[in-house]
Amino acid sequence: MTVVAGKPVYATQEFRGIDPPALPVLPEGSPVASFGGYGAPLVPRHANARRPPQSCRAHRHGPQHQHDRLGGCMCWAF
Repeated sequence: MTVVAGKPVYATQEFRGIDPPALPVLPEGSPVASFGGYGAPLVPRHANARRPPQSCRAHRHGPQHQHDRLGGCMCWAF
């Protein structure tokens, strides 16, 4: 368990009940939000990653924009 200024900031095992929730990932379209973090398995957590490259619904553009080989939109990188 790690305590900073009298408040628990990290806890495991028998202290897991007082462990604070994880912070949200920003920006929401980053790979960390989609795939679970650095070094995590490459399994998308949402349906958006499986859309065909010519249909990025979030940004309303077509095939003239760059997409990755997995069929996802690369807008977040720019």
